[in-house]
Amino acid sequence: MQNDTICLHKSNKHVWLPLKSYKAKVPVNKIIRLEAHSNYTRFYVKDQQDLIIASKTLKYYQEKLEDQQFIRPHQSHLVNLAYIANYSTQNGGCLILKDQTKIEISRRKKRAVLNKLLISPFHKTPI
Repeated sequence: MQNDTICLHKSNKHVWLPLKSYKAKVPVNKIIRLEAHSNYTRFYVKDQQDLIIASKTLKYYQEKLEDQQFIRPHQSHLVNLAYIANYSTQNGGCLILKDQTKIEISRRKKRAVLNKLLISPFHKTPI
């Protein structure tokens, strides 16, 4: 097995990630978000207290998870759509996750993010 292996089977979607001295089988639907740190990726997993850092780039994981429910709103973040609570239009736009984490949306990726969230950039909600 490689250092960090993605295994996406039809009925058993998971990723093998390093945890201390062993590999953990993490269901993809438990991954809240991924954050880039140079050539490493930090995983934020629901109900997981240990910090998970994988030795592959965020781009690697984006390619493996692109058919899943993930969106890349910023160069340094990949977010699971199931954990997005709100979209804020302040400061150019950001995603607010269920754990209240705010993820900035880059200008270049804004249209793609809004399309994925099915929000029209021209629709104004009345106050």
